Amino acid sequence: MPPLFPHLKEPIIVAFIVGLLLGGALVYAANGQGYLNFLSAFSAGELEDASLRLPHSLPLSIRVPAVGIDAKFEAPVALDSFGRMEVPKGYDTVAWYEFAPTPGELGPSVVLGHVDSETGPKVFHPLKDVKEGDTIEITREDGSVAVFSAYKIKYYRQTKFPMKDVFGDTNEAEIRLITCSGIFDHATYRYSHNLVVYGRLIEVK
Repeated sequence: MPPLFPHLKEPIIVAFIVGLLLGGALVYAANGQGYLNFLSAFSAGELEDASLRLPHSLPLSIRVPAVGIDAKFEAPVALDSFGRMEVPKGYDTVAWYEFAPTPGELGPSVVLGHVDSETGPKVFHPLKDVKEGDTIEITREDGSVAVFSAYKIKYYRQTKFPMKDVFGDTNEAEIRLITCSGIFDHATYRYSHNLVVYGRLIEVK
């Protein structure tokens, strides 16, 4: 089975900037249109040593009880005509990146949400308060609820976003909740950092 990111090599030569327009996750490439195609190279294929996992099923809603997040999923996002990851259209909904595994499948599922808008805090604003061990519940179209446990919370400067660490292959069903953080630059209309919450599947209801 090919790797989830066949184009990712070490060292990574092309510089990436992960930007968030009013809190939505948006991936830019500083150089090289073709290199952006790695974003569509997600796969839910078999990997060795995989443990708990689920089949493909679209996510319907997300709950993070410890911080009060309770939201619906809108239509999945993909890449725009410039090769950039699309942002959720709504500020009170979240979106799954459709080239990633669905939540509960083997690999890193990716969920994007806005942190704020011009009118104030939005759906993923409480993400900053998530602690290791907090649960993330994803209700799926097949009726199951995939329960993840947060195991790492990281802030990354957008100019040094570790694409392989965040989106690379895993031997478990995992999830990445992504929003913006840091200082908002009114000149560039972008935040300085991204917040990523890492979780792994621990239970299926």
